[in-house]
Amino acid sequence: MNSFPRANGLDGLRGLAAAAVVLLHVWMFSGAHDASQPILLDETVGAMGLALMMFFVLSGYLVSAPWIKVGLHGGPAPDLWRYAVRRAARILPAYWISVVASYVVMASIEHPLAIGFNELPLFAVFAQNQATATAGQLNPPLWSLGVEVMFYVAFPVIGGLLIAAIRRWGRAGALVVAAALTAFGLLWTTYAHLTGDDPLLVASLPTYLPIFACGIATAALLHGRTIDRAQRTVLLVAGAALVVLDGWWHHDSTGLAGHVLRDLPAGVGFAMVAAAVAQGPAWVLGSPPLRRLGDYSYGIYLWHMPVLYVLRHDERWPQSPWEAFAVVFGIATILGALSWHLIEHRVATWASTRLRTRPPAAPNNDELPARPVAPTGSLTPTSASVLGLAGGHRPHQRRPHRSGHEQRTHLTWAPPSNHLAGHDERPVVRVRRVAQARR
Repeated sequence: MNSFPRANGLDGLRGLAAAAVVLLHVWMFSGAHDASQPILLDETVGAMGLALMMFFVLSGYLVSAPWIKVGLHGGPAPDLWRYAVRRAARILPAYWISVVASYVVMASIEHPLAIGFNELPLFAVFAQNQATATAGQLNPPLWSLGVEVMFYVAFPVIGGLLIAAIRRWGRAGALVVAAALTAFGLLWTTYAHLTGDDPLLVASLPTYLPIFACGIATAALLHGRTIDRAQRTVLLVAGAALVVLDGWWHHDSTGLAGHVLRDLPAGVGFAMVAAAVAQGPAWVLGSPPLRRLGDYSYGIYLWHMPVLYVLRHDERWPQSPWEAFAVVFGIATILGALSWHLIEHRVATWASTRLRTRPPAAPNNDELPARPVAPTGSLTPTSASVLGLAGGHRPHQRRPHRSGHEQRTHLTWAPPSNHLAGHDERPVVRVRRVAQARR
C-alpha cells in the first residue's frame, strides 16, 4: 500500500460533493419556493451545503502529504517552485476562463450580480472576498476558491512547521500543528462574531483552517498504516453520523457555540469518511463513472451557476426541482468535461512535462535526520477515533422565519449581505429553518 493512499474513491467523493452543491443551488430557486415540499426533504437538501467542507478536507489531506512524508522519513523539503507550478496549473486557467465567461454572461443578461470591468482584477487574483463591492458577486460560489488559494499560498509555511514538528515529536508533531491551526481558526471565528460577523472576516482562510486541519491530521495518522475492514466500517458510520448530527445541530439555535465551532462535527466526520475511503476498496465510489465525475467536478463547480442564471433569464426553467437539477447538472457536466479535457488535463500535463526537465532541488546536507516512524500496522482504536481534529463552517444566508425566528440557509457561496437572487427575484429558501443569530 502507498504511504499516502489516494484511492479512486476520493475522486468519487469529490464528484458527489459537486453534485450535492449543484442540487442545493437549484433547490434554492425551485423546491424551496414550494410550500408543498416536505419539511424533512427541504432541510435535507439544505444540508447539502456541507459538501463544500469535503473539498477543504481533501485539500488538506492531499496537499500536506508530501511535507508529512519528508518529516517522517527525511530528505529535502518539497520544491516550492514545483509545488507552485502544479497548483497554478490545476486552478488558474480554468478559473480565469470561467471568470471571463461569467462576466460576459452576467453583463449580457444585465443580472444584478454583474460586476464592472474594473472589478475583474480582484477576481483574477482571488481577492473578491476581501472587497465589499465584489463579495458574492458575479459567480457567487467562487468565494470558496479564494479560500482554497489562500490555503495554497500559506501552506509552504504550514508545511515547514509540519516538518519541524514531526522531526521533534514524531507523528504527534503533525497533530500538534493541526491542533494549533484549529485553535487559531476558533479564535478567529470568536473574534469575528464578537465584532459583528463581518462577511469579509468570515469568508477568509482563518475561518476554515480547522477544516483543512482535519485533512492534515488524517494524512499524518494514515501514513504507513493500514486500516482493516472493521475499522473502515466504524469510520464510515461514525463519520456519516457526525455529518448528520451537524445538520441536526443547526436546525435550531446554536448560540455562541454555533458561531465559534461552526461545522466542527461535519469537518471531523468528513475526515473520517475520507480516511476510510482512501484505505479501502471503492467498488462504488471508485467506479469509472464516479471517478470521471470527480475529474469534472472542478468544471462543474465553476460553471453551474452561470448555467442556472441563463436558464432562468431565458424563461427555460423547469417547474419540477428534479427536472431543473437534471438540466443544470447535465449542462454543467458537459461544460465540466470540456474544461477537463480541453484545459485542465492539458495544462496539467504540460506543466508536468516542463517540471520533469527542471532538475530537482539539491538536498540540504545539514538537515536533521528524521525522527523514527511508528511501525507500520493497523490503526489503534484511539488513533482511528481522532482522525479528524476539527471543523469549520460554510457561509450561509439568514432569512426571517414566518414565526418571527431567524432562519438559516446553508449556502456554498456568499456572505449574507449580498444579493443571491435570480435576475428578478431572491430565492425564497425554506431550507434549514433555524432559530439562531449567527452568520
